[in-house]
Amino acid sequence: MSMFATLFLVASGATFGLGPEWQRVTDPLAEARVGKLYCDTPDHKAKTCEAGALFRFSENGEILGVMMIPINNEPDLAIAFPLRSWVDDGALCSRPQQDDIDRMRLMIGTKLYEKPAGEKLLGIFKEEFAKMAVDKTVCEHFFTDGDRLFSVGTIDGVHVPELDGEIAWVGAGNSYDLRANENALEE
Repeated sequence: MSMFATLFLVASGATFGLGPEWQRVTDPLAEARVGKLYCDTPDHKAKTCEAGALFRFSENGEILGVMMIPINNEPDLAIAFPLRSWVDDGALCSRPQQDDIDRMRLMIGTKLYEKPAGEKLLGIFKEEFAKMAVDKTVCEHFFTDGDRLFSVGTIDGVHVPELDGEIAWVGAGNSYDLRANENALEE
């Protein structure tokens, strides 16, 4: 393969199994800088996201994010956890540490949900997430095809297809809700 062809594949989504119409996003947080929220697996008709995140940028260049993962719809429960992030060669990356896992919280709206069944569920999630991601570099490579945006996930540079999916950046006034695929809480 020629150097030009290799560079083209890297610049497009072809290296991750996407067609050449998918072009790499060079600044994955451009929309976050103007106040938009990250929406994972959006349903634009229902105005829902399967996960969400907001990002803040400190004066010293740090990128601070809070990821929200809904796990239950009735009651509406989400796991919230902070993450320190950076952009590396056009990818949004983080390297979760055990203290990040320890700061995960189960929330009902803006309040802590501290019932025993919730605490047990949060403990299971923390344990599984720690096995998958602690001390590993987790990156999202963003690609666009017109109005569509797709994220490709890697852990320590290895493509992890389970992390891939459509994403969107939504304005705070667009009223998107977090919705879990299924209810995980059994009380």
